[in-house]
Amino acid sequence: MNLALKCALTAALIGLGGCNLVVSQTPMFTKADAAGAPVIRTGVWRQEVAGCDFDETQPQNQWPQCAAATPAMPDPPPMLTVAGDPPILQVSMPPDPSKPTLLYLYAAFRPIRFDPQGRVVAVKTWLVQCGPPSTGQDAMNISKSPLPGLTPQGKGGGCTPQSVAALRGAAKASEAWLQGQTPYSHWVRDPKPGDLTGPIAAAAAAAAKP
Repeated sequence: MNLALKCALTAALIGLGGCNLVVSQTPMFTKADAAGAPVIRTGVWRQEVAGCDFDETQPQNQWPQCAAATPAMPDPPPMLTVAGDPPILQVSMPPDPSKPTLLYLYAAFRPIRFDPQGRVVAVKTWLVQCGPPSTGQDAMNISKSPLPGLTPQGKGGGCTPQSVAALRGAAKASEAWLQGQTPYSHWVRDPKPGDLTGPIAAAAAAAAKP
């Protein structure tokens, strides 16, 4: 998974919080589950945001904030790309930066376009949620109708899958629940001078621009 897509997904996870997200204390997938997963082309990517029009040929450090709506943060967490329909991203990150315990979160994606070598160069990505998101004052709470096979973990704790099948079912259903997410991203080019490819450097530079 390339840096820009990692940044975008991590920001989405942090921004939406874990209240209605599928999480687990241990990984649901192993490297063996990655066999046959789509290969996403590495390089410079951007999120597709309505009204965010600019010259993509410019160095990444000159892009506007809307092109990479991610906050400055340390290196994005490790991810495992899992084969399936849809493919799933397993993200490991500390639930509390002061503690070493890992928490696993999940997103799914659909390849939109491929290059001549068969690598994915455009994707639709979404977070795996517990059920239909609540609205109004309950918008930050877990779904009132969790999907089968998902166990609520209390206020603010999201839900845990009882099986891989339940997780895959939630991944497929969650494609319909995109509120607050920026699902589309596409590959722009291989890195060139001015493209900041260090630990979230490009996102930090973009966030600093007016």
